[in-house]
Order: sequence, then C-alpha cells, then structure tokens
Amino acid sequence: MDFKSYANYDAFTIDKLREKGKPIVVYGTGQYARTVHDYLLSEFLPVKGYCVDDIYYEMNKFQGREFQGAQVFRFSDVSKDDQYSFVIGFCNIERVKFFLKNESLWWKAKIRFNQ
Repeated sequence: MDFKSYANYDAFTIDKLREKGKPIVVYGTGQYARTVHDYLLSEFLPVKGYCVDDIYYEMNKFQGREFQGAQVFRFSDVSKDDQYSFVIGFCNIERVKFFLKNESLWWKAKIRFNQ
C-alpha cells in the first residue's frame, strides 16, 4: 500500500486499519476521542476499547468503567503485545510527538481531522 496513490492521509490510514484487521483501541477519553470514535464508526471500523496513561487510569478510577460503550484499559496493559491497532484520540501535540518518536509503543495510525 503506497500513500501516494491516496487522495488524503485519512483514507490511507483507514485502509491500513482495515488491512491490519486488529481490534482498534483509541488512546484517550476526551472530546477528541469521541470525534475519533464517531469517525471510525462512520468508516465501519468498530472500536474495541480506549486506553489512558496508567496514572490517569488510577486517578480517575477507570477500572470497570466504559467510555462510548467500550472498556477503558491502562496503556501498559494493551501495549505489551501486537494484538491491537492504536489510534490517537487526543490533540495534545507534545504527547503525540512523544509517542511517534517511540515507535515501539505505537503502531503508526495517525488520524487527522480537518474541522
């Protein structure tokens, strides 16, 4: 799959997610994650769950709770192996840069929205 053959990066990313065929986990539980969730559903890509930083998980008592109808995980629990595709569901650019620099943490799904 070659990005140059696509009209935009969003279409390329959606096709990569379909090609991988792995359950999708959105990183984040804020308003932007809701937008990502709605966009993925509009592309017929269901969201398996959401993940947050471990400390945020503990502080906000996410254990046993759901977001947008799906389970919330600790990032450390779902990043241990290669069973999920991750989509960034927050717009804090510094945090995004950190994860993109640490490729061992992320599959490189980056969905951008032109709103």
